[in-house]
Amino acid sequence: MALEPIFASSDSTSFFVTSVAILGGLSPLILLSYLIHPSLFFIVVYFASMKSDLGKHYVAVSLSLFFGGISGVLVGSLLGLYAQLVALSSTSTGATSQLVAGIGPIFAGLFAFFAGFSATSLAHLKAQGHQG
Repeated sequence: MALEPIFASSDSTSFFVTSVAILGGLSPLILLSYLIHPSLFFIVVYFASMKSDLGKHYVAVSLSLFFGGISGVLVGSLLGLYAQLVALSSTSTGATSQLVAGIGPIFAGLFAFFAGFSATSLAHLKAQGHQG
């Protein structure tokens, strides 16, 4: 397995910013975040919406999930850009700046809507099943 460092550094964080050829050039940290983020998001929204009544707050929940996903990606991308520029002293900011521009935040809003709304619907159906 060939490892190719993205940043030329010799500290202990170099493992997290290395590119693994077998994984298609993804770093292990990015791959781990792709696996953990959707699962944690679903679990958090599921348990947070167990006591809410989806029938009464259908539009508010839908809009909150969609616009929350958009704003979360915008803020996260800008913080990632800041971390790359200041904390890591890197000049390769292409990946982070591409998330801020274009339709990337719209897709993140759609992801937050569909994943969050499915978790909310599942929690609502489970709560209704226990009541009736």
